[in-house]
Formats: sequence, structure tokens, C-alpha cells
Amino acid sequence: MTSYMEKIPLNNKIKTAEIRIAAYAAEHNISFNTLGHLSEINRISFDDSEIAKNFTCSRTKATVIVNNVLGQYSFENSSNLLQTNKFSLIADESTDKGAIKHLALVPRIFYEHKITDLFFGLLFVAGGTAEGRYNTIANYFLKSNINYKENLIGFTSDGARAMMGIHNSLFTKLKADIPKLFIMKCVCHSFSLCVNYASAKLPDDIEQMARDVDT
Repeated sequence: MTSYMEKIPLNNKIKTAEIRIAAYAAEHNISFNTLGHLSEINRISFDDSEIAKNFTCSRTKATVIVNNVLGQYSFENSSNLLQTNKFSLIADESTDKGAIKHLALVPRIFYEHKITDLFFGLLFVAGGTAEGRYNTIANYFLKSNINYKENLIGFTSDGARAMMGIHNSLFTKLKADIPKLFIMKCVCHSFSLCVNYASAKLPDDIEQMARDVDT
């Protein structure tokens, strides 16, 4: 009897193998530059396999697969989950070497009996104002057909004024949309501030000794 895998066209099997290798490299942070060599090794090592003989997944193809196939699938899957589940949002801003500001969004949901974090986007932010950040996030959710005013139940970020200020910040603007929104500042940033203020009360010699021991 012919198995299910034997019925799948060879081209589809090759594409599946290429997607799996690209996903493996992305998940384990393996340089895509090594994948061309891997393709060559597969062809030599598994010369009795038609899939291995025709397998090609170099840096360029792996990049396209991750960006346009795996990335799109992950985005659509995350969007579906956020459309149908309550979630909290972790937001953090970063500035790249070109001084361009981006905002990372990581929703946290309870799914399949466990807490799951989803990477949902790295958004360009025009300017560093609370208004700009709020509009960027709100428009992104609306564009993705996610009713954040209904499903967003918690928000956390660092303690920067534009993020968590009590008068005009991303927090206050989200709170205006969602009055019962639970707010928590990032524990890591809070501990860092506590340590900085505490260490400022100690003599400089103690801190220098700690640095010398560490090095």
C-alpha cells in the first residue's frame, strides 16, 4: 500500500524540507551564511534521497522563507489568537544604530493551558512622544482586526515618562480606552533603579572594589 508521504509530489517535499531547515536556523540563531554549505553536505551525504539531491537552501532563500513564509504564518496565527483571547501587552522601545526608534510588542496570553508570549511586531515610531506611540500601537491593532479595547487586560513597560508617566503617557492613553486595564511597571527596571539609588549611598571605594573583583 502506498504511504501518504509517497503520494506527496517531490517538489512539495523539497519545499517542506527547506522550510524546516530555515525555521531551525532561525529558532537556534544559526547564521544563514552556513546553510549553503549544509545543502551541499546533504546532497553528498544522502545521495540516495531525491529530496536531499534537490535540496537548496542558501542564505538568500532562507531569508525569503523566514520573512515571507514563516513570518507571515506566525503573524496570522498570532493575530487570530489575539482576536479571540484576552491578553496582556509588553511594550519596549529601542533605538538602532541609525537612531531610528522602534517599538517591540510582545502580547502574553493563556493558551492551551499555559502562559504563552508572542512576538507581534517591531514597529517604527515617528518621534518619541506618547501620542506617537499610542497611535502606532492602536493603528497596528486595528489594522490586524484586533479589538484591543475589548481584549487587552494588562500592560507593562519600563518606567520612562513617555511610557508610564501619570499625566501624558502611553499608559494614560491606553487607560482612557480601557478603564479597567491592569498596569505594572517592568520589575527588572524597577529593581535596577532600586539598586542604583542604593549603591549611590555607599562609598565609592566599595563599588570600585566590586568592579575590580568582577573583572
